[in-house]
Amino acid sequence: MPKPTRDLHFDFETYCDLDLKKVGVHRYVADPSFRVLCVAWKLDGHATRSARPYSNGGLPPDLIAALANPDVQGHAFNAAFETAVMDRLGIFAANPLSCTMQRALAYGLPGNLSGAAMALGLAHQKDAAGHRLMLKMSRPLKPFDVPWTDLDLALLTDYCEKDVEAEAALSDVIPELQPEELALSRLDADMNVSGELAARVMRGSQEMSSMCPPSKNPTPQESAWSDE
Repeated sequence: MPKPTRDLHFDFETYCDLDLKKVGVHRYVADPSFRVLCVAWKLDGHATRSARPYSNGGLPPDLIAALANPDVQGHAFNAAFETAVMDRLGIFAANPLSCTMQRALAYGLPGNLSGAAMALGLAHQKDAAGHRLMLKMSRPLKPFDVPWTDLDLALLTDYCEKDVEAEAALSDVIPELQPEELALSRLDADMNVSGELAARVMRGSQEMSSMCPPSKNPTPQESAWSDE
């Protein structure tokens, strides 16, 4: 298949009652409380755009069309997260996403966008204040926290755009993974999906077991009756 000639950089900001670090990305996106708060994307050298999902959870048609275009290569920092979100939303990508985080690590850079952008002195840096706001809005409020407002959502969307600009700038100056590294990356992604499917089956089996009454050993009298 011909190599894509266009590049799409994008990022989701999300909310869920669960702690992503504790439960992992697949359980996180599968939880009923999960939702996308906003998305930002940059196609080729055009200006970064952003949107908030429609009431039905759908994303902008332009973004969906770009992801489905075989001539477009999608990029994201920690692409496993964006891939899981797309799977949850039923969005198809013509090409596996290129993970800028993995590329940064292979290049000897920190495995976080802030550290990698700072190490290279990029013009676009991660927004520290926006990051703190994201942490507040991505999880349930703590007691006595002030509920977030429409202004907070607007600021979060602006933060999401800045993340895309920083990721795109980083992607432009670091090399792609070597073929053997890329193969290992794809294998890792496949194993994560397979492991999650196995975990779901295990959880389902445990739930079924909990619904069945526990077996008991027969009394001597019951054993005698069964032998008659």
